[in-house]
Amino acid sequence: ITARTTYNLQGPAGRELKIVATEGSFKLSPASAISLEAVKELRRELHGVGLDWGTGVGLLALACAQLDSVDFMYGFDIEKENIQCSIENSRKNGLEDKALFLVADSTRPFDLKEREAFRDKRLDFVIANPPASDMASTDGFEFRRIVLRDAL
Repeated sequence: ITARTTYNLQGPAGRELKIVATEGSFKLSPASAISLEAVKELRRELHGVGLDWGTGVGLLALACAQLDSVDFMYGFDIEKENIQCSIENSRKNGLEDKALFLVADSTRPFDLKEREAFRDKRLDFVIANPPASDMASTDGFEFRRIVLRDAL
């Protein structure tokens, strides 16, 4: 039996957002809550097609997908367990037609067909709650630099 943690949150559209994290997947943190509040605050700025870079269990992608102004969300994460949880969470929230989650390194899906399909996609926005980089070997902002570089 896999341990599961369930979070019942308020999404930016005023609807409940149900998020499940399994053992081995990303667990929501205080930074996750702050990021969700940022989506709520910026909801009028979010529209079209977006990418949640480092989606974890899909919280930010699904929060954005709840918005009528957002047509579609992609969620990329390097961890397969996170993507499996994200897919489950999209189903739990009735958003499987508005979100696609792929195992990827930064903005490059590992699967070649998925990479080809995504390559020419136009994104209107990128959202991310990147983890702090290794402070022992960098200044702690390397993941954030990757997000910004890949967004350009």
